[in-house]
Amino acid sequence: MRQQLPGDLPAVRGDAMLLSQVLRTLMSNAVEVLGTSGGRIEVRGEADGTAGRGGMVRLEVRDSGPGMTAEQLARVGRPFYTT
Repeated sequence: MRQQLPGDLPAVRGDAMLLSQVLRTLMSNAVEVLGTSGGRIEVRGEADGTAGRGGMVRLEVRDSGPGMTAEQLARVGRPFYTT
């Protein structure tokens, strides 16, 4: 796993439990799809420069897995959807 999380990322407002659940799910899915193939997972964060003044913090989770089909992408975000 590779992470690029600057030490000066500002705190974000939101539901800590829900945010951590989303991140755990993304990481778990990435680990599951990569299996023992030796793939890569990257976590990156960046602020848009106005964070703390109503700005945004962007967090990306990427993996080197095979990706999703068009049908799977259309269902992303629906409750209880899984492959």
